[in-house]
Amino acid sequence: GFQSIYIPYWTFDAQADCHYTADGGREREVKYKDENGEEKTKIEVDWYHTSGHVSKFFDDIQVPASSTHEKKFFDGIMPFNLEQVASYSPKYISGNLSENYSVSLEDGHKEAISEMNSELRSMASSDVLKRYDRVRDVRISPRYSNETYKYLLLPVYSVAYNYKDKVYNVMINGQTGKVKGDYPYSKL
Repeated sequence: GFQSIYIPYWTFDAQADCHYTADGGREREVKYKDENGEEKTKIEVDWYHTSGHVSKFFDDIQVPASSTHEKKFFDGIMPFNLEQVASYSPKYISGNLSENYSVSLEDGHKEAISEMNSELRSMASSDVLKRYDRVRDVRISPRYSNETYKYLLLPVYSVAYNYKDKVYNVMINGQTGKVKGDYPYSKL
């Protein structure tokens, strides 16, 4: 049967200001003759060092604070709409399971920073591609300010079932209904 569980989450906010350096490439067509003397064209890229700045306010980066379940399940059911989350009240927990955090605030913060860095790197790449045809070797130097965090308990439904002596797990976002699970499949 389904179990309703309140799973702990950390959420992080931060203002990120990020200087970056990268190589921007400009493509150009070059004509040449092949071994049979036929004229051909190929694309060559001239690379130039470039730099710039991107910034973003990250609001509610969600990091599961539970190590009880596999990460793929959390990734599959996120995100939660945090604007619709009610303030804590014992009546919500009554009759449901709930977990305490097993991922520390520090480890959760590292995961959130990694996610923010990844997005900043992507933003820097996009910024370079506004001026160049290609981008490579993006290096970022982010600075974070006004960092805050929250500890939340978010609703999840969980079920496990057996099929041919193997256990399959399913998780459902208790707010949005988004489902992630293992299932039996045939290679045929």
